This record gives sequence, C-alpha cells and structure tokens, in this order.
Amino acid sequence: MRMLFVGSFVALLFAACGKAEEPSSGSSDGGGSDPAAASKAEKDGGNPWDDLSKPCLNDKNMDNFVESLTDPAGPFDAVSKGKVTAFNAQGRMAEFDAAAKKHGFANGEEYLGAWMRIGAARTQIMTDEANQSMIQMQEEVIKSAKEGLKRPDVTPEMRQSYEDQIKGATESLRALKQPREGGVNAKDIETYKKHQAAFEEAMKKWSK
Repeated sequence: MRMLFVGSFVALLFAACGKAEEPSSGSSDGGGSDPAAASKAEKDGGNPWDDLSKPCLNDKNMDNFVESLTDPAGPFDAVSKGKVTAFNAQGRMAEFDAAAKKHGFANGEEYLGAWMRIGAARTQIMTDEANQSMIQMQEEVIKSAKEGLKRPDVTPEMRQSYEDQIKGATESLRALKQPREGGVNAKDIETYKKHQAAFEEAMKKWSK
C-alpha cells in the first residue's frame, strides 16, 4: 500500500511541477537511459513506457530500481516526507530527479515510468494467474461431470444436471481462453518475473 501511495504522490508532484523533464539520450553523471532507446523514443514522439505493447523493462533498469529500494534516501524517500505544495514542488522535483539519477536513471520521469510499468506487469501477472485458475476450475467441472455421466445408476435428472454443467463450463472456458487485447507485452512480463524475487524482497524491506 505504501508503494501505491508514494507512486500517486509522485504523480501529483509531476502535475504540481508542470511538465517533467524530457529524458535525455545521455548524461554526464552516467544516467540509465540507453542512447539508442532515447533516440528511438524521440523519433516515435513518446516515451518507452507510454505504450504497454512496447517493451520498457530490461535487466538494467530492473536492477537499478531494486537497488533504489534498498537506499534509505532513494527516489521515493526523497519526496515522501512532508506535503507537496505549489511553493515547494519544484524543489521536491529536483530532489527526486537527483535521487533517480543516483540510481542510474536519466531523471525522475524515467524512474517513475519504470515503476509504473513494473506495477502494470505485476497486475497483469495476477490477472493471468487468476484467469488460469478459473480455467482449471472449469476443466475440473467438465471432467467430474463426464465421469458422473458414466455411472450406471445415473438418473435422467442427474444426466441433465451433468450435461448442463458441461455446457456451462465449456462456454466459460471458451470465454476465458479468448485472446485479450491490450495488456503488458510479453517481454516486460518475462523481465519482471526474472527479477520478481529480488523486487519483492526489496519492497518488504523498503516498506518497513
């Protein structure tokens, strides 16, 4: 919950500051933006994290993000103390940018973009797991009903019940297995899963 609160807090910070800095293709302090990716983003007229269908996460920014969570003065901590107002927002933005750059990101916007994609990937994984669980449940219903139909003592009423169960579960399976448009791309899901254990452990320590 704290992570969600701070994420919303930082989003409000960007709004208070007006438009955030544009990610640079490189920085003198060794920012985490890949020059080629930044150049491509400029040509596409957007940031790499704006389109969920396009990969945003990679080993580097995941490692950097996880490392930032172990820093007691990391990017989110830089803005999570005190209230953001029109009078101090600019200073907090600069503080957030500096903390993000310290952990290999071009600026605070790029850091927040990575965090938003991580959050989207986590949500997508939970949705997919819930969907798979429902599929398994419906398959069990069909299996059990088919076995019931084989019983020698099955009555007409029971037969009708079993057939209705098979029909209903089959329709549910068809809907559950329908391809879904949108969602996070497979590459980001794969990258997040690769770093999931480290991320979750760092999150636990950061939230304490």
